[in-house]
Amino acid sequence: MTNAITILNDFLMVAIASSFLCWLASLHPQALVLVRAIYIIFAVLWMLSWVLDDWLIARLKINALNLQGILCLGFAAMALGLGVMICRT
Repeated sequence: MTNAITILNDFLMVAIASSFLCWLASLHPQALVLVRAIYIIFAVLWMLSWVLDDWLIARLKINALNLQGILCLGFAAMALGLGVMICRT
């Protein structure tokens, strides 16, 4: 139960941060460039995490389901932020 609450907390934190960043990006064109760069970096790290999942599981000492849950929720949270940016522009 505690693990589920921790993962949900991480999801909410990333969703709020992503929404805030995309809201800022909709206000100023230079901020949009910065937020796009952050999203590109996140996408590269997210794809590397899927490719290197066995290494991450051994390194972080977590099970595969927790890692997959974190990666899926991270994608969903960032997609919420993109939705905010798309709706604001």
